[in-house]
Amino acid sequence: MRTYRMSWTILALVSLLAWPINADEVPNKYDLRDDSTLLRRSDVRKEIELIDDQTEAFERAKMAMRERLEEFRQTLRSKTLEEKSVANKAHLVEMMRSQQATRQEVLLPHQLRRLAQLRWQYRAIDDPVKSIHQAFDVTDDQEQRLIEIEVEMRAKWLKEMWAFYRKSQQEILQVLTPQQRAAWEKKAGDEFQFESSLRGLRVLNRLK
Repeated sequence: MRTYRMSWTILALVSLLAWPINADEVPNKYDLRDDSTLLRRSDVRKEIELIDDQTEAFERAKMAMRERLEEFRQTLRSKTLEEKSVANKAHLVEMMRSQQATRQEVLLPHQLRRLAQLRWQYRAIDDPVKSIHQAFDVTDDQEQRLIEIEVEMRAKWLKEMWAFYRKSQQEILQVLTPQQRAAWEKKAGDEFQFESSLRGLRVLNRLK
């Protein structure tokens, strides 16, 4: 089964309409994004016991939304830049709410409850400090300790990750002949440690 992700919706509008949209202004953006992402995962679909009829319903909703997006794109041809900005935002909000309404209609109560639980677990993996703030209030001392723990753990993971990458590269290069390794070293030049673009590691920079 494939359902819409918030990121796909934003990308589609930006690429087709060539106008930036502030996703932070979309209501319930976290729930909408995470639920759509989770429903793409086979393990989550199995956990909430999604059946074929529900999968087909989501697929029909996806096709209908694509058609509405194309129709909306056609309506923008005669609008000014300012009018496009307002219309894009309104249409994105409508699409988000449409996805949410589809989930409410297609999923059974126990499936919605389990999806909500999985949403909290999924969110906590990516950014536990932020997820706890969204769940309930914490004291200043608790917040400071949470940040300290996460910074320490993410920094340790980053160090271990790069060590793994370097070791993997060394093992792979052993397969090459000396001439091939020399050619690779010439192409690659001096070693450079890239900043990670992984979503979870960006949290580390925010916390520091």
